[in-house]
Amino acid sequence: VLALKYQNGEKIKVTFFVSLASMFPAKNLMKRFLADDKFQVSLVVLPDFRFDIDKVIHNQKCAIEELSEFKDIMHIVPIDENEDNLDIKSVADIIFPALPYDVSHVKYDLDNLIKSDILTALVNYGFYRSIYDRNLICEPRNSLYWKIFAETELNVEEYKNYQMIKGENVVLTGYSKMDSYIETQVNPNERKTIMIAPHHSVEGGFNDTLGLSNFYNYADLFLNLPKMYPDVDFIFRPHPALFLLLANKRYWGQAKVDEYLNKMCANSNVQYSTKGDYFIDFAISDAIIQDCGSYLVEYFYTLKPHCYMLKSEKDIEEKFSPLGKQCLANCYIAYDEKSILNFIDEVVLNENDTKKQKREKFAKEVVMHNYPNVCEMIVKNIEKSLEIKL
Repeated sequence: VLALKYQNGEKIKVTFFVSLASMFPAKNLMKRFLADDKFQVSLVVLPDFRFDIDKVIHNQKCAIEELSEFKDIMHIVPIDENEDNLDIKSVADIIFPALPYDVSHVKYDLDNLIKSDILTALVNYGFYRSIYDRNLICEPRNSLYWKIFAETELNVEEYKNYQMIKGENVVLTGYSKMDSYIETQVNPNERKTIMIAPHHSVEGGFNDTLGLSNFYNYADLFLNLPKMYPDVDFIFRPHPALFLLLANKRYWGQAKVDEYLNKMCANSNVQYSTKGDYFIDFAISDAIIQDCGSYLVEYFYTLKPHCYMLKSEKDIEEKFSPLGKQCLANCYIAYDEKSILNFIDEVVLNENDTKKQKREKFAKEVVMHNYPNVCEMIVKNIEKSLEIKL
């Protein structure tokens, strides 16, 4: 039916869901669809019920503000489902969910969208690079999408090995989220600038299984680094879920979170970054110290050095997929504070970057598939599917 509509010259309604502005992977792709008069594009801002009600309200407000340039195509879904009168079928033939799991009103769950004869297509908000991601890949829902647009050949292999339908709905296009990074313009910083990006998975995190975060071990060090290196600028960019999690009484509580952030921001050489768009941070920085998930892969687009924090060597084997392992082989690994300080002193300040040549080759040949033309590839793939003769 949709192919017939397309071939008759009717506009195809393409809708994008978003709940957290910092987890909206398809912004570039949405812009590409907006530039094509064969499509009618909508943006639906959903409440994200993984958090308490105050955070739900705050997060939705922030998403609306950060995406205000798209207000003309924006639909805001009320937190109270009794007030929600959006007929999703009226704005969507194809939907790109923001996340690979359901977080809002049942009406917007993947199962219900499919029952409404809406085609669903997925571009992941982050790079799959860990063994934990296989839990998502093997879920039945991943076999229900019309199309899943995969990032690298190694990601396609993960679907073939672990998805129920063995990658039948998976298309290798590349990672559309990074397409616009090539357009990021910044003035060179005379001072060295280092990103610090701790993950949220303390004690396993929300899912209690991932456990990448070393924040408890290095929280004090992160506070001290700006004082230890007054001639270096730092961008403190925690995973958006880290302090939401730590604010829970089970962990730090809100008072301790506030105290920590106040101390961090009191340093004149620290920028606390919380906006959805972090490409400027990537572009300004000279290096990154992190234990995040997607950043492990995404930062390779900068071609700059990484310091990746791990608890032990066995983490590499037990927590990472082949792509993740290859990424780590091109990072400087830190198992303790001394390794982090050595990375700053030798690699960043003394510019003794011994992994540079190998890292850049890996980034260009493996990670940056079709960069910066991935959005174009996805739109062309969808158009080709709709052009199939009936």
